Amino acid sequence: MMADCQSWIFSKDFQATRWNIVEIGVEEGPDQSVGIDVPPSDVLYAYKSGQIHRAAMNADPLHLCEIIRLGADMNLKDSNGLTALQLAMECLLCSALISSNQLKRIRFIARTLIEQHVDIDYTPNTLTPLHSACLARDWELIELLLHHGARTTTPGLRHPADLLTSASDKERFRSLEKSPKTRPPQPCPCWSGKLLADCHAVDQPYPDTFYCICGSKRQYGKCCKKRGKLYFHRWNTAERYLKVKFQYDLGDALQLLGGRGSTQEIADAQMISMPRKFLPSETLSEEETRRFLERIRDGMQPKGLIEPAYGYAMQKLQFLPR
Repeated sequence: MMADCQSWIFSKDFQATRWNIVEIGVEEGPDQSVGIDVPPSDVLYAYKSGQIHRAAMNADPLHLCEIIRLGADMNLKDSNGLTALQLAMECLLCSALISSNQLKRIRFIARTLIEQHVDIDYTPNTLTPLHSACLARDWELIELLLHHGARTTTPGLRHPADLLTSASDKERFRSLEKSPKTRPPQPCPCWSGKLLADCHAVDQPYPDTFYCICGSKRQYGKCCKKRGKLYFHRWNTAERYLKVKFQYDLGDALQLLGGRGSTQEIADAQMISMPRKFLPSETLSEEETRRFLERIRDGMQPKGLIEPAYGYAMQKLQFLPR
């Protein structure tokens, strides 16, 4: 599929872009406007779009997947009001002008966006994605859109089936239209191959091999993680992107050590605060955890910072107060 194309993600420009997106102290995000590699013209002079539009226009599926993983708004509109899905669908209408490999990449982009639960009914012009699929007579995408619940009636627009020329095609569409529809679950945008519900719907450890968000341009596993900073990824349902979270700070519990805690004690405190599923095998044993929490409890309880019942529960259930 990529035989005649070099993805932009391997360029030095995108390397710098990725660093800026990942680094928490830089305001550049995955939806920042970018230029598009097209010949200059008066028509396109004021055109503004995001990384996700560039991926669609350049038929670059690797760029699309990477920018989605980095948190791009999959329903972002360009200055013409078009989403990446609509750009991809409009490209399908020019199939006679593009190579077969390019066509495969465009279909992949459209399919990926649909499966990621983008808005498939948004209409800034006279065509919905379903209308475009019918005009292109692309049955794979027609069936996928209908399976994902695409509307077949839009006020002011013709019925999509009217854009199909043959009676057999119209009949095929009507048959698909009548099938019961429940939108399939969303695949996880981390591209693990799992469904979102089975993956980043809950906290997952930030991968050691990813760039550290501190801006060092080093891998997280060789940077902040070694200093005890624990990052996690989780899907933000409201904003629809994978959000990096900071968790399991020590707070008052560590301050009880008077700032004199050893590096091991700091690491122990962090590990105790973590869900057991994230603990490596060499972390504290049950007995070591009990003794450590006992020290914390005995430091907080006499100062009135916690109630005796809370201290008992803290040690019994193995958690640190926040």
